[in-house]
Amino acid sequence: MAIIRTIIALGAAAGMAAGPAAAQTIYIVRHMEKAGGPLSGDTGLTEAGCADAWRLKAWLEGKPVAAIYTSTTRRTEQTIWPLTQARGVPPTFYDKDRNVLTHADGTPQSGPAGTPVALTS
Repeated sequence: MAIIRTIIALGAAAGMAAGPAAAQTIYIVRHMEKAGGPLSGDTGLTEAGCADAWRLKAWLEGKPVAAIYTSTTRRTEQTIWPLTQARGVPPTFYDKDRNVLTHADGTPQSGPAGTPVALTS
């Protein structure tokens, strides 16, 4: 079973402020191509995977980004890095060991105002 590791939540700022009834678009993105095989552990992306991460950033140009959620694996962090750098949107990390969302420093965090967050295992 494929596990989704990175979620990019998109929504117009005005739409986000309007509350839960406002339409939102959520893109769910699996990490780009990782180095090594399925049992290779926490590896980074291949050269092709890095290029795909930049293509993802380019594909999302012109679309409003309200939040970026990701696990703490190297491959997912490298997948979202071009987007976070271009947009200045800090990622919210999912700590699978504690089943919580955290800031980069590990302190617990809730989702952006008006954005529901559901974590399942």
